[in-house]
Amino acid sequence: MMADNDSWDKREELYEVGKLALAVRTARTALNMNQVEFAEMMEVSKPTIARIETLETPVKFSFYAKMLRKLDDRGVIVETLDSDSIRIEIQSQAVESLISRLMNDLSRRTDRKRKGVNLPFSFIQKKE
Repeated sequence: MMADNDSWDKREELYEVGKLALAVRTARTALNMNQVEFAEMMEVSKPTIARIETLETPVKFSFYAKMLRKLDDRGVIVETLDSDSIRIEIQSQAVESLISRLMNDLSRRTDRKRKGVNLPFSFIQKKE
């Protein structure tokens, strides 16, 4: 019976680590940041972000707390601690920032310049 408890504990731990890794990756994506940009925001190396997102290393509490503060400052609210699920709220400031970032051709790779629909920025700005 002891082996079953150990196995269950390891599954639970892996689930929690995976949940936090998914929260990191989803929040990074919501901000339209690559791993390098997210690492710079978090003041860690790019390989650290990659290892967290691929479950090679668990998320440290200090990193997670710092991430939650930085995301909140940018309009992305992440909740993972009170349930088995992940809740991510993307507030209007984050949506506007994302649209602005996507509209900026200077931040795109040269092979990814905007094509297709070219909406004027004033069209998509939040109406007051």
